[in-house]
Amino acid sequence: MHLLPQGDAPKPHPEHSLLFDREGLRPKWRVLLFLAAMFMLWPQTERPVNWVVAHGWVAGAGHDEWTALMHLAAFAAVLIPTLIAARLERLPLDSYGIPWRQAFRGRFWEGAAWGLAAISLQVCVLQAIHGISAHLSGLSGRTSFAFAGRWGFTMLAVALFEECLKRGYLQTVCGRTLGFWPAAVVLASLFGLEKLLVPEYRTLIAFLSVVLYALLMCLTLKLTGSLWFAIGFHCGVEWCTVFIFGIRTPIIPHPEGTLLNVVFKGPAWITGGQSGLMASILMPLLIIALSLVLRVRFRHTQQLGKPSSSH
Repeated sequence: MHLLPQGDAPKPHPEHSLLFDREGLRPKWRVLLFLAAMFMLWPQTERPVNWVVAHGWVAGAGHDEWTALMHLAAFAAVLIPTLIAARLERLPLDSYGIPWRQAFRGRFWEGAAWGLAAISLQVCVLQAIHGISAHLSGLSGRTSFAFAGRWGFTMLAVALFEECLKRGYLQTVCGRTLGFWPAAVVLASLFGLEKLLVPEYRTLIAFLSVVLYALLMCLTLKLTGSLWFAIGFHCGVEWCTVFIFGIRTPIIPHPEGTLLNVVFKGPAWITGGQSGLMASILMPLLIIALSLVLRVRFRHTQQLGKPSSSH
């Protein structure tokens, strides 16, 4: 029997390794390391928030300041592993949908306008069919500007965290293996199941709305090449829902300092009722309509990873 000389044993092909493939560490391990790093960092990034709350400098849980700071802390826990991954993979942050040169520029503000318009349309339809009634809350002019800014900052923090977590590094890495849309469907479904932990989302319509909303944000990522439109849209939706209309959300169950007070009068499956607008049958219909309109709006832009020349 022929024996190979010592040191000449055949090496396993990279594709046969449990840890590595031709591009380095396999995507599933990258995802697990990313999630592990995020969950390890999260308690550390929350420490400064807990410290300022303990010293009475910021109101506690449930208030807008606390919500904003906690989501900024969570965003930091997502951003740091993303930056480390970008350095290790020798890729720009743009590769994960977060081009900082485009931060808070045209795409962000356009997304915010679309989000504000979408929720306003839904509320107007509900009022037209007598599903809700809206009344002025009595805020004064100067106070309303102050609350508008506070809620804007809070919803920006929420949007940064949720969009960068759900449509950033995870979407990119999973998309390399599964393809963009299969990865989007898997992640949207998983995060939709996570929402079932919140009582307000434990309805079929709310769950469907959450999944479709996630896919709509993935569509804007695909069409625009970055997350900034999605971040702006998310911020606009939340700001309009809470500050303009005073409608509760799972994140803000008891909003204070709102322009209007909205009372739901119709069946919950139409209005959403105490579960909020995501539980209204109008929400999935609105999302489907938006997806069609946005495809027309961005029909001339390039695909993910190739930002539009306008930027």
